[in-house]
Amino acid sequence: MALLHLCTHWLTGEWLTSLSATHGTGITATKTAKLNLVFPTVENVQNSLEGYPAGGSIPYSSQNAHKQAYLTNYMCQWKAASVGRSRASPHIKTYARVSDDCSKLSWLLLTSANLSKAAWGGLEKKGTQLKIRSYEIGVLFTPKDENSSYSLSKCSSNNQMRVPYDLPLTQYTANDQPWVWDNKYLQPDCLGQVWTPS
Repeated sequence: MALLHLCTHWLTGEWLTSLSATHGTGITATKTAKLNLVFPTVENVQNSLEGYPAGGSIPYSSQNAHKQAYLTNYMCQWKAASVGRSRASPHIKTYARVSDDCSKLSWLLLTSANLSKAAWGGLEKKGTQLKIRSYEIGVLFTPKDENSSYSLSKCSSNNQMRVPYDLPLTQYTANDQPWVWDNKYLQPDCLGQVWTPS
């Protein structure tokens, strides 16, 4: 339980607070920003263009899944029908600040950074120091005018941004399980293959 508290404290406290910043974008900043993690389900991978082999590029181990079972409370299905990519398994790490009504975007980060304290850092020494253990690279998209936000509507606009997944997000159902690349999956995928990693 102590590990769970430490992990969720960093994830839904320190990290989420940092990423929910909206200064000057017209999106209301709130301490109750909702955390959503888009991560493919077993069914997403099973029905992808490549079937189970696509899951080989989604490195989430059973050991991590067991330690991080609480993450399923925040997980959303991979869906990208609006751009014709629902069956393309993702290996993309994007972080975004989206308005509650999914019409505006404060910023979008495309990065190599996994969702880890090592990559994002953690506050130490009573919040006076940020310690980052690994360095990543990424591209941060922000509106040209710092007092605006990107539009997520389908209308033509100079200040428009497209995210790589459908909004609003679809939460996991009670039957959904995150893809775990070292688990066996014996139900044939869309290509008739099973997944038995060695």
